[in-house]
Amino acid sequence: MCEDSTCVCDPNLFDAQFYVMCEDGCFNTHFDSQHCGDCTTACTGGTECSASTCGCPVDTLDCGNGCEDISQNPGHCGSCGNACDSATQDCVNRQCQCKPGLSVCSNACVDRQTDPKNCGSCGNACGGMKTCKSGMCAN
Repeated sequence: MCEDSTCVCDPNLFDAQFYVMCEDGCFNTHFDSQHCGDCTTACTGGTECSASTCGCPVDTLDCGNGCEDISQNPGHCGSCGNACDSATQDCVNRQCQCKPGLSVCSNACVDRQTDPKNCGSCGNACGGMKTCKSGMCAN
């Protein structure tokens, strides 16, 4: 709005205390990701403006290349650098979990239907020349 021949931010705006007059208009520098904290700071790398500071959104962390989803990312599961075994695990709710059809035996995800060291149940090893088929040791 114009006040005494000068453009000013409307003092009646909701959260007016956070609005700052910039060259291209009035902006809420408390939450505007293109004008975060001041008129010239734009948030990058997936960050958002909150309390006048650029930061990663909820359930993400800056792992060196911008914000990473740590709730479902198998390369950064729950924290930066915590990688799940991509062959046997998925990242679910910030935890590495066995893929469907696999079970945890001795801290590893195995298929108890075919694993000769864990056939049918953890620790049940098929002896001799037997193999594990459908969870049972067989010749």
